[in-house]
Amino acid sequence: MTLKTRLTLFGIVAGLSLGLAACTSSASTATLISTAPPLPTPTSVPPSDTPISPTDTALPPTEPAPAATATEPPGSPTALPSATVMVKLLNVRSGPGTAYPIVAIVKEGDVLTALGRTPDNLWIVVRMADGTSGWCSAYSKYVTLSGGISQLPAAPIPAPPRPTAVRSPAAPTP
Repeated sequence: MTLKTRLTLFGIVAGLSLGLAACTSSASTATLISTAPPLPTPTSVPPSDTPISPTDTALPPTEPAPAATATEPPGSPTALPSATVMVKLLNVRSGPGTAYPIVAIVKEGDVLTALGRTPDNLWIVVRMADGTSGWCSAYSKYVTLSGGISQLPAAPIPAPPRPTAVRSPAAPTP
């Protein structure tokens, strides 16, 4: 693996990490709120000799909480959708677009783990069996997702690659 490829993958991992950090920061805020000290309770009122008549107020029915499935412990994240490659060869790139360099090529029938998507749903972030991550087109012509693309979170998009200068041969000097 070349240094350029490693740096590109590092950028993808760093971007995904920042996205996950943003998601977990709201969870830590919720923890802070839920750990606040309880509010003081009102003092008890001594019983009186006056009887209190019952009211005829009906309460709405409550639905029981759904039972956790046997395959998934409570509170665990749902399984990520898979993306099956539908063409003979498919480029996996360092970012969502053909301007990004290719980081891997996958074959027809390969099953990739879908991690995220672009806001326009045109590209998805995938992880291959060897752990390498990258972006591929989300068109059904190229991949078939096991679930809808809307199940995937919007992923941070890496900075576009810098254009490389094309050098023309030096002109002969007179």
